Amino acid sequence: MIQNVKKISFFKNGITKKETYLKAFSKSRAKNLEEINFEEEEIGFKEYDMKYISKGIITNFNLQLLNLQDNSIGKNKTDFLYLADILKENKNLKELYLGGNRLFENSNLEKFDSFCIEIESHKNLKKINIDGNSLINNVFDYCKFVESIERNETLEVFDCNDCDFGLSDFSIYAISNLLKNGNLRIISLASIR
Repeated sequence: MIQNVKKISFFKNGITKKETYLKAFSKSRAKNLEEINFEEEEIGFKEYDMKYISKGIITNFNLQLLNLQDNSIGKNKTDFLYLADILKENKNLKELYLGGNRLFENSNLEKFDSFCIEIESHKNLKKINIDGNSLINNVFDYCKFVESIERNETLEVFDCNDCDFGLSDFSIYAISNLLKNGNLRIISLASIR
């Protein structure tokens, strides 16, 4: 029974009817999951992807780690509303992996703002990973995102390796603002461009 499962991974599962298993996940009532891994599942290609994931996660108050790396999150503007909902409802979430997505390519300011507000106000979040995202197309949203990280009082680790900043004055200013967060213990900026 899925109520007793603590960890679930859909990592590179090869299931071709993704909508079917995402829909089933959204109805699973998996309330005891502590870790969920959707890495490399092409999440974000369809508008319903994040909707179904959000529905399946919102009722889970034990979730501590959510891995959504190497998908296409951000391709659809509604993705940020669903991410905001996940953060708002999952107060025990400690680690969020969003590396290798499209976070700053196609955002809608209002929807992206709701996501940043939830990052800023989340009281248990310890680690955020956005490795491999291109930030050059939307430096303004990236600056807003970094501002929310800077203001988060519990965040200890920010991974931003292999990101394309474009190294503009704005992006350098945003990076320097990270140093204002006294709680951050690790800021990883390896191989940035």
